[in-house]
Amino acid sequence: DWSSDVCSSDLSGIGYAGVHQVADVNGDGTADLISGNRLSGAGSYSYAGQVRIFAGSVVEGVKSVVQAVDQDSAGTVISGESASEYLGTGVAAYDFDLDGVDDVFVSAPGYDSSKGRWGYFPGVVSSGPASSPVVWYTGASAGNSLGAAITR
Repeated sequence: DWSSDVCSSDLSGIGYAGVHQVADVNGDGTADLISGNRLSGAGSYSYAGQVRIFAGSVVEGVKSVVQAVDQDSAGTVISGESASEYLGTGVAAYDFDLDGVDDVFVSAPGYDSSKGRWGYFPGVVSSGPASSPVVWYTGASAGNSLGAAITR
């Protein structure tokens, strides 16, 4: 599976030096890697941030074989929508809706003049988390930085 060595290692060479979480977000019984990089650009937006989800693999009946990951690896990508949003500052996974599949939570504390926000993306059996959140929760006023920290 995605060992603690993989999750604690420096993934900066592939652009993911931020936070990492391991969970089964597609319900296949193997661990998936959720990696947030708050300093990533998105289009013309500097520091919009990005979260990528890499599915674990099954090779010859052995579950959770660690796979090589680089900037071209396939996976679900969630990108920030504005400059200095810092999406991916926090990532967490938990089976919030109790359907047996872990759901993904991501935060962006710089969103909208640092009101900040966090989103809930439900895990989906076989396909992984939804590409759009069920809901975004946004801080009440500038400077709140909602989502500066997020945990299970």
